[in-house]
Amino acid sequence: MGKVEERQSEILEVLSLYEKLEVTELARKCHVSLVTMRKDLSELEKRGLLKREQGFAFLVKEKGIYQRLARHYALKCRLAKKAASLVSDGETIMMEGGSCCILVAEEISRTKKKVTIITNSVFMMDYIGKNPHVNLVLLGGDYLEEAQAVVGPVAKMGARLFHVNKLFTGTDGYLLGNGFTSTDHLVMDTVRNMAESAEQVVVVTESEKFLRRGVVPLFTLGETHCLITDSGIPKEIQKELENSQVKLITIPLNEK
Repeated sequence: MGKVEERQSEILEVLSLYEKLEVTELARKCHVSLVTMRKDLSELEKRGLLKREQGFAFLVKEKGIYQRLARHYALKCRLAKKAASLVSDGETIMMEGGSCCILVAEEISRTKKKVTIITNSVFMMDYIGKNPHVNLVLLGGDYLEEAQAVVGPVAKMGARLFHVNKLFTGTDGYLLGNGFTSTDHLVMDTVRNMAESAEQVVVVTESEKFLRRGVVPLFTLGETHCLITDSGIPKEIQKELENSQVKLITIPLNEK
């Protein structure tokens, strides 16, 4: 992660601890000049990760993808960098539209060349925008507003037209003895169908998700090939994954 990204990650982490901060106080806490802080805030505001009002800055509070992106932003960026390292120049992959996957796509757009990403995420198209190094293919389907993604039979039909090596996906939770879970049955159904067109399923998520349970199954351990997460993953779950021959890639929870 470059210096600008590190600075902006710190801004989001600091703001996550406070409901609202004066820009001058935020600059003091992040040890940067007011000019630099205003420049970074403008960039983060353009990306929808925070808002400014009368000399104050605060995170987006509305539920949705922007709020999820801002949560643990620095950690998710490091997970995204690790995930992107599995992708080769010229490769075609599939990707769903969770917050970690959005950042994986962004990292790929910065570090890879001529990668095609097939996705059901409308948000990903807007977030990355036009990029000479990435070709985004958006599946059709029924638009799900909260997820800003397409789901349903048309999306499933579109996914069947492709065959790729990897599907990158997030998860909403985990159930010991069963596997990864989702909170939305429509998203789950579409992502599972996308997986049928991929040789490998790669789950990218922060360890916090292993403390939650979703309401519907997403992928069993036998259907999952690789997990990229942080060192905060509970030991009993780590052991279960390793016993099920899921390739486990971890990064430090807190970067030193």
